[in-house]
Amino acid sequence: MLSLFTFRELLELTSTVALTGAVLGLVAALVRFILSDPDGSTPRPVLRALSGLMLAACSLSLALNGLAMAVRYVEVQHWPAQSMYEVIPLGTTACFLSTLVLYFVLGLHGARGLARGFGDLFVALILVGAWATLGVVLNLDPSGRALPPALQSAWFSTHISAYMFGYFTLFIATLGSWLHFCFKFWRGVLQSTDHPLDRRTRWAIPAAALLAVPFGKL
Repeated sequence: MLSLFTFRELLELTSTVALTGAVLGLVAALVRFILSDPDGSTPRPVLRALSGLMLAACSLSLALNGLAMAVRYVEVQHWPAQSMYEVIPLGTTACFLSTLVLYFVLGLHGARGLARGFGDLFVALILVGAWATLGVVLNLDPSGRALPPALQSAWFSTHISAYMFGYFTLFIATLGSWLHFCFKFWRGVLQSTDHPLDRRTRWAIPAAALLAVPFGKL
């Protein structure tokens, strides 16, 4: 199995699957925001299927990204974390894993209506970020090098893996906080009362939250 694909091919496949999951999640989230009932319930099997396919895409991305790291290990004969071409995909592997764990730990899988819509939006944006990140990686120098003596330690793989897992999990937490406060802020701006959101406000809130995305690099 390891010899069937190269590291680069697996990263390209991971990127495609992540983007597919992101599109499914965004569609599910937007439909929930626009069409959900006033009480927040959305008993639509199609939307549940879209959310499930999004999670399946995230799980498949995790498997493909993990397999890519195993292939790279075989290619360079050491833990693949020496260059950015290797370290960043290690981070996206941690990103997919953290997303799946947090999705169930936070109870997003059991949410309904608008809450489930924000859960889908949360995962979809993470998948978009992973897709964009892997796109950057595929433009980096792919050459592999032998580890210098200073890195030939049993702690090398543990150290790199731990901090990349921490970094990408922190990015996920930042995104979750951003979505939460965007919802609170724009709900206060667009609808000051505490009654169920009307249809116009339901789609305006996530749209307003997403307005900040193009300015993320400023």
